[in-house]
Amino acid sequence: MRAMSTTARWRVVAATVFAVGCALRIGLVLASQGGPAGNYGYDQGVYYTAADALTFGRLPYRDFTLLHPPGVMLALTPFAVIGRLTTDHTGFIVANASFAVLGSLNAALVVAIARRAGLSLIAGAAGGLFYAVWYGAVSAEISARLEPLGSFAFLCGVLALTTTGRSARRTLVLAGAALGLAVSVKMWWIVPVLVVLAWQLRSADARRRVVPLVGGVLGAVLLVDGPFFLAAPHAMWRMVVSDQLGRNASNTSPLVRLEELSSLRSALAGVPTTVIAAALLAGTVVAVVLGAAAWRVTTGRLFVLVAVSQLVVLLLAPIYFSYYSGYLAAAAALVVAAATHRVKAPQGIGRFGEATAAVAVTLVAALTATAMLSRPIRIVQPFPTPAVARGVAQARCVMADSPLALIELNVLSRGLAAGCPNWVDVSGRTYDVDAPPPGRPVARAANAKWQRDLRNYLLSGDAEITIRAATGYSPQTKKRLAGLPAIARFGGYVLREVPRARTGY
Repeated sequence: MRAMSTTARWRVVAATVFAVGCALRIGLVLASQGGPAGNYGYDQGVYYTAADALTFGRLPYRDFTLLHPPGVMLALTPFAVIGRLTTDHTGFIVANASFAVLGSLNAALVVAIARRAGLSLIAGAAGGLFYAVWYGAVSAEISARLEPLGSFAFLCGVLALTTTGRSARRTLVLAGAALGLAVSVKMWWIVPVLVVLAWQLRSADARRRVVPLVGGVLGAVLLVDGPFFLAAPHAMWRMVVSDQLGRNASNTSPLVRLEELSSLRSALAGVPTTVIAAALLAGTVVAVVLGAAAWRVTTGRLFVLVAVSQLVVLLLAPIYFSYYSGYLAAAAALVVAAATHRVKAPQGIGRFGEATAAVAVTLVAALTATAMLSRPIRIVQPFPTPAVARGVAQARCVMADSPLALIELNVLSRGLAAGCPNWVDVSGRTYDVDAPPPGRPVARAANAKWQRDLRNYLLSGDAEITIRAATGYSPQTKKRLAGLPAIARFGGYVLREVPRARTGY
């Protein structure tokens, strides 16, 4: 039997980590209480709704609130078109599944970068499998979030950056364009992009790469963001930059963020705090050792610098959510790959050594995944769509505090087509036009302007439904909504009729 070629072996490793990534991300959704048709959370609904609103000619920043660059909205636009041709819910489900697959593709890209960077097959397998199975990446990539798309663009940029040949200058422009796309997904990506550009200044030969790289970055940013900036320059700058940087800092300490970032609390629910603290300490030691080992590899130094810069961003950001760990996943996986390259296979293993090691790592990854999936899954919550859909059949404009409810009930596109008001990111306005005065933070429930605008918005249609406690309701707003006649009740949710619906908000 002919021995497998080197190229074929790399392809097998890439295919394996892709399959493992898909199995975990899609399996996590299937094993959850809500399943593929459930409630994924608030942000995913915002991004999909923004894309759907765009297909109806409504522009972000000018016509509705969007606190991020337009990259994810544009990526979701084809799925919004699918939703218009079928149902909102169908388009949303396909979008979430596609982003899970995209996250799995990111793991395969780590393998491809390892090969282009001259790392060993074992190193590529270790880095790819780390990305595929790390709970911090998996939990962030089960649905249409910013993290899988931003990581994909960044990894494509790094992959192009490691490519050489006659078309090196053209490839560098493409690398810069991919990095610019990452910035157009989430503003935070500007930090690792600046690190990549600064890395090119280390030598005279490398400095010649800066101009085409910067040209690609600027070209992509202008192409993606430019049209929306021209339509509403002040509003876009305010929402994407000022509102993000001006958010009131959360009380989350760096230590707590490290615990969240490690994903130990999420993956090991119910484990005593002392055990998690010990595991966090051990994990920190391992991370430092891996970083030091990766630094000894020339191509690994850039990966270490990017990972450290992103870690600093996560620790200093005004707010933090657990799924932000996905922002670090790509660089962390590349560090793991570079560090593993330093491991020398024992003599005597022969030509099957790397394959044997890859199989061993795969088995360990499978055991890790089994441990994560063995606990009760609440990552996607149930949403009793059929019970409510009947109640909104006759309503022209259904208002909700979360666009996810409109998607689940298949009234999103219908309402946009009818010209119904839609803020898209309802609670996002509390960081923008309904934000408290600077330096005087107040809870949403105590923000009088927010409560007044929120009531007017929810009462501007024919029916309203509230599904999100984090929207922040004052007792007065709760009382006003509770006084509306109920159309349907299900679980803790109530669909209510709005008599003599007003126009506008």
